[in-house]
Order: sequence, then structure tokens, then C-alpha cells
Amino acid sequence: MLTNIINQDRAIIISPFINFNIMLGFNIENELSQLSSKNIVIATSYKIPSYLIREIIRDGNNILLIDSFKCLDNVYAHIIILNNIDADELLISCLTTTNKIFVLAEKLHRIHKLGNSAWNVYKVRKINPNTYSILDAHEGNIVVLGVKGCSIYKLEMPEDVVLIYREVVNHVKEFGSIKASELLRYMVKTLGYDREFVLNAIRRSVAMGIIRYQSGYLIPQITINS
Repeated sequence: MLTNIINQDRAIIISPFINFNIMLGFNIENELSQLSSKNIVIATSYKIPSYLIREIIRDGNNILLIDSFKCLDNVYAHIIILNNIDADELLISCLTTTNKIFVLAEKLHRIHKLGNSAWNVYKVRKINPNTYSILDAHEGNIVVLGVKGCSIYKLEMPEDVVLIYREVVNHVKEFGSIKASELLRYMVKTLGYDREFVLNAIRRSVAMGIIRYQSGYLIPQITINS
């Protein structure tokens, strides 16, 4: 489910959603534990209820819980869940370790300092209370995740979002740009779609970070297989 993320050696997931970060971090641990019998370190500044740990962590997982940000030797991966972190701290503290490192933080200060380093940066958006999108800032890929209880699972890209994305891309290729009002009028009057359906689809596309709304215009932000 999280293959694109766990295949990385260095990943930063920026998300203001604390509960989601905790669940995602523990779900990443579950998937990593299937790849190695070495210990996995989870470091977090949040107090995590024991019942939540029991709900998410599978029996037999080799996990070390610590309450400080530091990279330990002879472990398979570090999962660090914090409220904020500085790019300098990441670059210096984890400079020599060869372990996998996954950082989930509400804020990352001076992100530009990471530049072309080995860190892959992901940004999270909330679509609704149980649905989130994760954007790979480098590759321009997006994954939609659903949350049910303590489980996180991959969702297919919503059909209405793919439809809006395809129409915006086609109009931009042909005319150079497209206003939201023009797209709405075209899809309702020419293609015969319901007005509320189109409006909601545009809003959801913007909320997911697939389309950007700027000064009345719609601009494709990423590339998806449509």
C-alpha cells in the first residue's frame, strides 16, 4: 500500500494532521517489519495511548519506542513523528547513518536547504475526515489514502477528479489556459454534466492539490495517469 514511500531510504512527510501522522507512521512500521527482522525505532514527541499501539502494531514486530530524535546504530529503520523539525537537524543528525529514515512532521523549517539531497519530500492534504492525499513533491505523483479505524489503505483516484484533470489539461494544451467559469460552462452546456457535480469535482481537485486555482484560472499541478 505504501510501496512508493517505504522503498525510499529518506522520506519526509509534511502534514499538519497529528492523528493521521501517528497512524501513518505506525502503518509504515508494519510494512517495514515484513522486510527485515532488525529493530525499527519509532521516535515521537507525542504521547501515544497504549491501546493505539496494540491496535496497530502486529504481534512479533521488533520495535523500539523512544521519545527523542536521534539515529541509533544497528536498526533497520527510524520513524520519527514530530510537531516540527529543521532541515539542518535532519541533514546533520542523520548524515552518517545508512538506515532508512521516515520523518512525519507538522512543519519542516528551511525546507529549501534539502535541495537535491537524498530526501524525498511528501505533502499531505485532507480531502474529508477519512480521506487524505499524499503528493510527492519531486516526482509529482499523488496517492489517495483512506482511513478506517487504525488502518490506512490506498484508494483509487476519484473518477470525477480524473475527469476534471483531463479536461483542464486538454484545454491548456489547446488554448494555453482555462478559467474555472469557462470550464464549468463548457462541461455543463456542451458535455451535459450537472452543474453541482462539476463544481464539487473542481473543488475536490483543488483540495487534493491536483489542480491549482489562481486568479480565476485552473492550472494542472501534477501528472496523473488519466
